[in-house]
Amino acid sequence: MALRVLIIHPSGIMQAALRRLIDRPGQVLVTGFATDVDSACELIRNPDHTYDVILLEMTHARAEGSVAKLVEQGNARVIVMSPTDAPAQVDLWIREGARGVLGPAADSDQLYKAMVKVNEGEFWLNRQMTSRILSGINNPARELTPEETRINRLTNKERIVIRAILAGQGQTLRNTAVALEISEHTLRNHLTSIYTKLEVANRLELFVFAQRYFAG
Repeated sequence: MALRVLIIHPSGIMQAALRRLIDRPGQVLVTGFATDVDSACELIRNPDHTYDVILLEMTHARAEGSVAKLVEQGNARVIVMSPTDAPAQVDLWIREGARGVLGPAADSDQLYKAMVKVNEGEFWLNRQMTSRILSGINNPARELTPEETRINRLTNKERIVIRAILAGQGQTLRNTAVALEISEHTLRNHLTSIYTKLEVANRLELFVFAQRYFAG
């Protein structure tokens, strides 16, 4: 029997794209779509629908509690598709019951393998995630500092922006945008998000904070 998949993604276009990417006759079949966790839970509770694997698109804004809510509904294994592989975020999803995490570098082959392995009862994590979690089992993690907690909120793209700000040492936003090969408008949007997550007010405070606490 083909592996039955439920896709949770807010975009109808991405739902369709993922279906075309995932469907394999006799092997994998997308049998359900939901735009959010609550509507997905309603589908899972319907006895007429059965799912083996749930693919959950995740953002920081709705991260906490989402995986746990899905796991409570039944036996389907949850795989998180995430724009970040920040350690604190990944650890949270695993504690809530996720069986796999696909970070921003994952490709279509890894997605297929992850679904198969997770359905067989295994975990799917990249080597760095697995090493960190196993290390944490043998050496209980210390409590994060407030600054580390803030840094763990950052996405990979935001970390790249911070590294460029540090490397530029006070250069204009236009020059930084050129170095990053993005528009100045996009750079300003990234900075607004960074300021909020790191709880700094401007580029000068960001530079000082990053020099002191940011390791990349």
